[in-house]
Amino acid sequence: MDISKENVVHPSYVDIIKKMNRLDALLFEKLSKNRGYVMAINPRIAINGTNKIYTNALPEWYLGWTIDGYDEFAVSASLIRMSKFGILELMYDRTIIEANYSALRQTAFLEQVLDGYKNAYPQQQLKIETTDSVVYVNEYGKQFREACR
Repeated sequence: MDISKENVVHPSYVDIIKKMNRLDALLFEKLSKNRGYVMAINPRIAINGTNKIYTNALPEWYLGWTIDGYDEFAVSASLIRMSKFGILELMYDRTIIEANYSALRQTAFLEQVLDGYKNAYPQQQLKIETTDSVVYVNEYGKQFREACR
């Protein structure tokens, strides 16, 4: 163990590293460079006038961007995995004050998925509904990042 990092190194970090895949590491690195909260939404395709939604049509967590070589569903799964590792917080139905979530709701990816469902089910009036949320690297995650540098 590097003695200069003994205040931030914890034995549990070894287990986290063993469980992480390449996407987890790349996504965590990108998120941990952000000093605060990161906007996220929880999108779904809904049928107008009902309480019904299409399950698995959209990723559970959506940031509006991906990591090269990975799609939005893989990024969502990685976020959930890292929250289970304890290094990331997924705060459902929380928002960043004065953040503009509207651009996140209107990305090409979401529009393409919606258009595909509209073409497959032309008899239904479909729309994208979202819940504004927040993702952030918690204190444990920040120490983990510092220890891995």
